[in-house]
Amino acid sequence: RSAAASPAADPIGALAEVLAGWARREPARLKRELAGLNEDQRVELALRLPAESRLELLLHAPQPLRLVRRLPDGEFHRTVLGVEPTEAMPLLSLGTASQILHMLYLESWRGDRFDAARAGAWTAVLVDAGDETLTRLLRHADDEFLTLLLLKWLRLEPIESDENPEVKGSDQSEAGDERGSVTPDGFYR
Repeated sequence: RSAAASPAADPIGALAEVLAGWARREPARLKRELAGLNEDQRVELALRLPAESRLELLLHAPQPLRLVRRLPDGEFHRTVLGVEPTEAMPLLSLGTASQILHMLYLESWRGDRFDAARAGAWTAVLVDAGDETLTRLLRHADDEFLTLLLLKWLRLEPIESDENPEVKGSDQSEAGDERGSVTPDGFYR
């Protein structure tokens, strides 16, 4: 047996070698090739590709949600880091809570120090990826992580009113203004 496998012996490897440019140059060809593979073969192919090509394959594949969610958490993380954050948003919107949290936890810690700015930046990307993505994060993140994130990001201050003290609340809506959002009771920003 030779060291280099023939295309017939390793069709996934042969496809991985030529696939990188198809997503941008020949998306119809890419879709045809992917349609001829079963889901296990698509996952194997995705894992053999560099991040940018992997992202293109994942997004052009039949049933991209199923394919993305079959990626190991670490490979999902590597794919997200291998492309620009704006390019990763469709991938993030398809990821599982476990994949998203794995990526966010690894990106939020520098040794034993929580990096609130970096965690906040990635959280902002997740916000831009859609409400469902953010909901998955908030529902599954542990309390300690959310506490650290909110302590560094959130500031609560009472709303001072110059008006009649007998009137409860303020004249601001929950949407707030350039200074921030208003709590539903109208007493804090």
